[in-house]
Amino acid sequence: MELLQIASTLDPIETQAAYYALQQTFNAGWLANQIISIFLPLLLFFTGWGSSAYDFLLRHLRAWAAAAFAFFFLITFVTSAAQFTVVHAVLMIKAELDGSAVPTLILFLSERLPTAAVTSTVAAIVGIALCYILEKKNRLTWLWLSIFITALLSSALLLAPYFSETEPLGNTPVEVKLAALSARTGIPADRIAKEDCANISECPPGRVIGIGPTRLMVLNSMLTSRTPEDQLLQVVAHEAKHYVLDNTIKPVAAIFVFCATLILLTQALSSRIVARHQTRNKEASSYPRLVPVVYGFGLAIFVLMQPAITTFRRSIELEADRFGLELNRDNQALISIMKVDAVSNPMLLEYTPMTKFFRERIQT
Repeated sequence: MELLQIASTLDPIETQAAYYALQQTFNAGWLANQIISIFLPLLLFFTGWGSSAYDFLLRHLRAWAAAAFAFFFLITFVTSAAQFTVVHAVLMIKAELDGSAVPTLILFLSERLPTAAVTSTVAAIVGIALCYILEKKNRLTWLWLSIFITALLSSALLLAPYFSETEPLGNTPVEVKLAALSARTGIPADRIAKEDCANISECPPGRVIGIGPTRLMVLNSMLTSRTPEDQLLQVVAHEAKHYVLDNTIKPVAAIFVFCATLILLTQALSSRIVARHQTRNKEASSYPRLVPVVYGFGLAIFVLMQPAITTFRRSIELEADRFGLELNRDNQALISIMKVDAVSNPMLLEYTPMTKFFRERIQT
């Protein structure tokens, strides 16, 4: 908010330049965090530091599972602390532009390290599971893991509406029009709901949750009382496309293709290293040293896949815009929404090359 107030006093060209510089800062922070997450695990393995640390823990904890848990926990915790330090540096740079207050690094870290501890615990449990997977690995590991993850995530998507706090549309003239517009695409009125948000930045204007029979179009309740009617109708027309055409098969297929590609490439890159460095009798205690390598390769592949993921998401959103225009027949409403987005987030006006390649997100 402070940034918007200061930007409003600047020349439009100066404002855009300031936000472009801020976008570059955010990108630099994001890239630094990816480098930390990828190269720290690889560095621990290829320099031997990781093996030494694990052997030290194994000598003191005896059981390989306990040593592996502590090993993965420490790696994740240290990585999180390094990433939080980068985030704090980015916030300091942002504070110079908008005049906001940033806590000291010690206070900033102390507020976030409890969350890092929980994340590290989960990572340690996943790491031990990965040890067993590596031990039992076969040529089709990528396929079984992809099927399992797809089933897990699809179940979470299917059940999401049951865990969301929503309320049905009311009987105001605007909400009646929303229901009528949605009905033109075959969306029943009982599949449209509202959700409360403390402020509009905490949740999107509209979204579709659930898949298949549990699909639910959810609108930010602040929109129905504050957003101009023409813009609100355009939001609903946009989301109607996601409800009607982004059906059960598409998200499930996208999850499977993404997981299969990521896991297959990771397995192909790491399999030789696993085979080369595992002990002759294939003891489970040899695999914790290899998990960081698999993780590093997997995350590197994931980052390199971001342009394809971004392109896929962008095409879906642009198609929803086209669908919404054809349904609502109000070009000016979409233009008004884009102007509102540009005012609330001027970084949308001009993306840096890195943002376009890795991180561009359609806001409408």
